[in-house]
Amino acid sequence: MGGIGKTTISRVVYERISCEFEFSFLLTNIRNAAEKYGILHLQKQLLSGIWMKKDDILDLHQGTTIIKRLLGNRKVLLILDDVNHSSHLQYLAGNRKWFGLGSRVLITTRNEHLLIEHGVKRRLKVEELNNEDSLQLFCWKAFKKHNPKKDFLGVSDFVVNYAKGLPLALEVLGSFLHGRDLSEWNSALSKLGRVCNLEIFDILKISYDGLDDEEKKIFLDIACYFCGEEKDRVTKVLTSFDVSATIGITVLAERSLLTISCGRLWMHGLLQEMGREIVRRESSDEPGRRSRLWLLEDIKHVLTKNTGTESIESIVLDSTKQGVNVDVNARSFLMMNKLRYLVIKNVKLSNGLEYLPDSLRILEWTGYPSKSLPSHFNPEKLLELNMCHSCIRNFPLGIEPLYNLKTIKLSGSLNLVCTPNFKAMPYLELLFLEGCTQLYRVDSSIEVLERLALLNLKDCKNLVHFASVHGLKSLKVFNLSGCSKLNKLPNNMDHLESLEELYVNGTGIRELPSSIGKIDRLQLLNLKDCRDLMFLPSSVCDLKSLKAVNFSGCSKLEKLPDELGHVECLEKLDVSGTGLRELPSSIALLKNLKELSLAGCKGQSSKSWNIIFHPLQLLLRRSHIPAGMSLPCLSGLHSLTKLNLSDCNLSEGEIPGDLGCLSLLTKLNLSRNQFVKLPLSICQLSRLEYLNLEYCQKLQTLSELPSHVRVKVSNCISLDTFSNPIEQCNALSAECYNCFKMVEKQRFKSVALSLLLRYFEEPTPKADRRYYCRFNFVSPGNQIPKWFNHQSVGSSIFVELRQGWFSSKWMGFALCAVFRLQKPLQPLLRMAIGCSLRLNGQRLSTSPIQRFGEKWGQPVSDHIWLFYVHRDRYFINKWQDIYSQLEFSFLSRYLKAGIDEEILQVKKCGVRLIYEKDVEELRQTLWKQSNVGIKNTKRGFQQSNASSSSTTGTVSDCIHQEGEEEPHTKRLKQLGAGPSRSTCIDDLEDQSLTPNHTETENGLVLL
Repeated sequence: MGGIGKTTISRVVYERISCEFEFSFLLTNIRNAAEKYGILHLQKQLLSGIWMKKDDILDLHQGTTIIKRLLGNRKVLLILDDVNHSSHLQYLAGNRKWFGLGSRVLITTRNEHLLIEHGVKRRLKVEELNNEDSLQLFCWKAFKKHNPKKDFLGVSDFVVNYAKGLPLALEVLGSFLHGRDLSEWNSALSKLGRVCNLEIFDILKISYDGLDDEEKKIFLDIACYFCGEEKDRVTKVLTSFDVSATIGITVLAERSLLTISCGRLWMHGLLQEMGREIVRRESSDEPGRRSRLWLLEDIKHVLTKNTGTESIESIVLDSTKQGVNVDVNARSFLMMNKLRYLVIKNVKLSNGLEYLPDSLRILEWTGYPSKSLPSHFNPEKLLELNMCHSCIRNFPLGIEPLYNLKTIKLSGSLNLVCTPNFKAMPYLELLFLEGCTQLYRVDSSIEVLERLALLNLKDCKNLVHFASVHGLKSLKVFNLSGCSKLNKLPNNMDHLESLEELYVNGTGIRELPSSIGKIDRLQLLNLKDCRDLMFLPSSVCDLKSLKAVNFSGCSKLEKLPDELGHVECLEKLDVSGTGLRELPSSIALLKNLKELSLAGCKGQSSKSWNIIFHPLQLLLRRSHIPAGMSLPCLSGLHSLTKLNLSDCNLSEGEIPGDLGCLSLLTKLNLSRNQFVKLPLSICQLSRLEYLNLEYCQKLQTLSELPSHVRVKVSNCISLDTFSNPIEQCNALSAECYNCFKMVEKQRFKSVALSLLLRYFEEPTPKADRRYYCRFNFVSPGNQIPKWFNHQSVGSSIFVELRQGWFSSKWMGFALCAVFRLQKPLQPLLRMAIGCSLRLNGQRLSTSPIQRFGEKWGQPVSDHIWLFYVHRDRYFINKWQDIYSQLEFSFLSRYLKAGIDEEILQVKKCGVRLIYEKDVEELRQTLWKQSNVGIKNTKRGFQQSNASSSSTTGTVSDCIHQEGEEEPHTKRLKQLGAGPSRSTCIDDLEDQSLTPNHTETENGLVLL
């Protein structure tokens, strides 16, 4: 794009490498020179200095002949800057034969297609500057040094964010602000985004001026409305405006006016500002004479004062965002005969609406307040009608067939009682009627919609009957979920030959028609919470394309078809909460099955364990627990990655012994079962990432676990042994809420810091790096380990940083907090605790959170949360050494709006910046501990063998019971020396930055 630095780069390249060539040429601003003087002048400029008779050249062809003759055997460097037409390349650098071996031709242009057309294969798009480089460039212009003045840091960041990496804007604004005081800066910056900078505008507009009329329209539409929208949808909308949108969008991308990323259209903020300024200049005084309106005040003026003209082509208004009420004049659209795009959300029509223009292509009026559309409205060009949450009752749409209408959205229209006659819209493709609670029937004319691909009737609670689906041969998605009065599906389901997804969850159906087995393309079948469904036809097993089935919550369903294993493509099967007592043995044939959930399938109806929350303890009541779910052999499920066997009454020996054969399993949920220990085959699951054992009330010990696993053992009240912290504990994180018995035998610090070291030492699997983004450990406890060298009482902690703290050896943060629920959470309420960070007083994003309530349970008494986050994860992506103060705040909040009561208290917190040497120090500490026999005595953990002396004392001197206070012996060492190998967990050096400390190369300090 313009102003990105192409010319600057080309000049630097020329200065650096021109001495390596026999002849070097730098032709800048070719676009302007060619327009003013012609290409022949450029040829003569190229030949000046190497051919004395350049003025004898009469035409372009003669010029090209002479260039080839003079330079054909020479090693040449030719830089052509700002090329904007193919003729420039044709007559100045026709092909590589024009120049000798070793020659280089560098071309800069805003139009990538010129390079493609000329056969240039090595192309580089110049990207915007990152934040660090942007700030540095801006500071050189504004302050004549590489960093901002102290009082100007915030406003400098504001400019950098505004410029979004465009060097032109950074230089222009920096030069303009140089030498001005802070009040002048604030005044100038208040104009940004409101008043376009002319110098930046003129340079960027050059690219716009090179477009044809259609391309200009497309550019302005995207700049005003569609930046960030999905490319496919925007293409359809723009095509309805009678422009060639597909090629137009491609041209804009080639000319660096647009980028396409993840299927969406993006535009640099300054290009978007430039486009909107072009529209504003169409009429600086009267917005009703502009082609596009998007500002609230402009639209309010036009619609209330009735000043609209035929110049207006599109209007987008969302008054809800700014809390402003707009009362639209009944005749406000009367003169807008060219209006094609109208998007309005929640406005008033006190006097009704008399007119809508027939020129409309897109009509989106959310919350339309009238019961009907204007009687004379005949939208023959309409592509999309979107009137969700409207008051409309019936839908006459003129008398002419609407051959262009492809989409109707009336979701949430509570007054709608029947659908329109679909014979007038034969080419309809998408029909959304979700949440139309008064809708009792769908017009039988729906059978004419042979192109209908999606039909959404979700939560139409009064819909009783859907007569026939005959004729819907293109239907791919059919959603009837939540239609609670619907108790039967059409018998002729076999006519849905294209159907891929069928949602009937939450309906009153009692059975599926046998014709469902003939829907050859069906991939998803959702019958969740169909509580009256009692059996399935065997024809379900004929669905050879079926990939996902959800029967969860079908409490009366007690049996699956015996031939289920014949559904070869099945990947997801959810039968949780059903009445199943066993699975068909043929399930072992499902070699493509990836996810299987049997949660809550207890085998027989019975009462299970009840947990009563009490501030001091968990009181358990137990009734008779029958045999659990009967499980067949699972070893044939070679593709299984997720298995949920929670709440299945599984006791000793009832967990399948062949679990170890599930070599691809990554997530295993065994929570709320009755076993005492895990089967040994668990350790064979080499890819297991997540193991849920919550509320396993009888579980007593955890033996070996697979590597890299995250373990949840909250509310396992009988668990007393986690694992040998050093030798056997392979978990990368663990949640141990209310595991008091375990804490009695094993100290929080030993387990937590051992797991943290394991996290640092284990290589991150490539399968899903996001899953291993942080270490996490929660357990009963009330003391912050002294290893955290910054500690504070309360929920916040400040860390002052000295110069040099930032280095490549810095890895991230370890954080810790002691918290407590002051009273039990009410039923159905959920809350969370998280950590936010301020850098030099500026608020950044929030870290991961811990959730409580409902399925997660809630902690009893004091608990401690220890976690680690990588330097480039959660808080910030780009760190700099300019930061001098960190503030970490632990905050609690309800996961439901409207509740302000504070019932979670953070008592104290701690933080440590982790460097590479800290990992080595922790490793040596724990290694030392593992080589000293420690046993539990009446007094606590003490050394069982002979004392092992060191400069800091024995390990037993450092490891003490939770809550005990022991003196902290500071370790002395020589300046710059490595850490002592005998350091203990609770006596690692306090590295707080004090005046008596000396800095080391990575920002830490040593005594």
